[in-house]
Amino acid sequence: MWQLYLGIVLFGFPHLFSALAPQPRDRLKQRLGENRFKLAYSAMSLTGIILMALGYIAHRHMPTDLLYQPYDGARHPAFLVILAGFILIANNGSRSHLRLWLGHPFSMGIILWSAAHLMVNGETAVVLIFSMLLLIALLDVALSVARGKMPAFEPSWSHDIRGLVAGTIVYLIFTFGFHPYVLGIPVV
Repeated sequence: MWQLYLGIVLFGFPHLFSALAPQPRDRLKQRLGENRFKLAYSAMSLTGIILMALGYIAHRHMPTDLLYQPYDGARHPAFLVILAGFILIANNGSRSHLRLWLGHPFSMGIILWSAAHLMVNGETAVVLIFSMLLLIALLDVALSVARGKMPAFEPSWSHDIRGLVAGTIVYLIFTFGFHPYVLGIPVV
């Protein structure tokens, strides 16, 4: 389980540092240079993701360790919430009406994706991973709104359609490919 904890720290630290300490982050970025800063940030985050995955896989083979028993009726609504989350994530960086309206579709998509997983799975490893993702995304949205960070552009319906299609395709890949064949957890 140590991999899971270390992965959460390695993934969470750069995200929390960026959200909570923008001035020190900017000074570090200036000192290292944009490319080296991004490389270090990405390497730490990717290492965290890999360690979380290894920790989850190792923990999955242990006897079930539930923090809470999820409500059985939450499974079907979770499918729709996760689909909405993937559509929001796919609208990040686009010139969609959805991004203009919400301002932070990536973080809001992570909030939906995480919340849905917490609704349907009470295993310790899953709760730790998705609680951390939920916390970072909520913090990002709250701090961005507090700082007045909102996009400004002329939206295009074609970007909304692309986000809808791309989000749905990624959702289908995760639901029918990644979950059952990579994680070994069929969701349907």
